[in-house]
Amino acid sequence: MLPDSLQFPSGSRAFWIPLTLDPAMFNRGSHFLSATGRLSPGITIPQATDVMNGVARALAAQYPSTNAGNGIELE
Repeated sequence: MLPDSLQFPSGSRAFWIPLTLDPAMFNRGSHFLSATGRLSPGITIPQATDVMNGVARALAAQYPSTNAGNGIELE
């Protein structure tokens, strides 16, 4: 359950449904989604940033033509 103070997108209080995508309509170069999450207890933003930057580096190494230069930003 999300706290009442969280309104994402801004001003939204509606329910959300799972996103379904047709893989045939997208490719590895489609970078249009954002994510919202919650840190595990005891994990700091710098720790989570290090982990996510590792994921970004691994994806860039595996898919250099579509993931090079992409990263993450945690707040």
